[in-house]
Amino acid sequence: MESSSIINRLNEIAELENLHLEPRAAEAIILLSNGDMRKVLNILESCSLAHKRISIQEVYDVTGRPSPLDINKIFQALNEDRFNKALEVIQAIKTEKSLSVEDIISEVHKQVMNTKSTDEMKMYLVSRMADI
Repeated sequence: MESSSIINRLNEIAELENLHLEPRAAEAIILLSNGDMRKVLNILESCSLAHKRISIQEVYDVTGRPSPLDINKIFQALNEDRFNKALEVIQAIKTEKSLSVEDIISEVHKQVMNTKSTDEMKMYLVSRMADI
């Protein structure tokens, strides 16, 4: 199913269920489900059990996945802070949101590889993540 078809159907279902689904939340649901409509519906249902107004942060909270905001904080800490401080940031977010280190590192790795940093900088950041 094409992404635009999925988002249209998702919004249609949310409306039928009297849910307010923010546009970025809908995009996050599709991203987290990898375009699988069954997973899309499962995520929407899980979110609807706790919220009638669904934001992007609530999608990530309900699914137990690190949000883009969390990943940006971690990425910034890896770039700017000393190792121990970056580790503290990761552990604080992990504990506060009950996230797995694997999910965090996987998302940070994607962000590192998508930056315009030099290959040397990417290797440095990936090695810091390996230490963590």
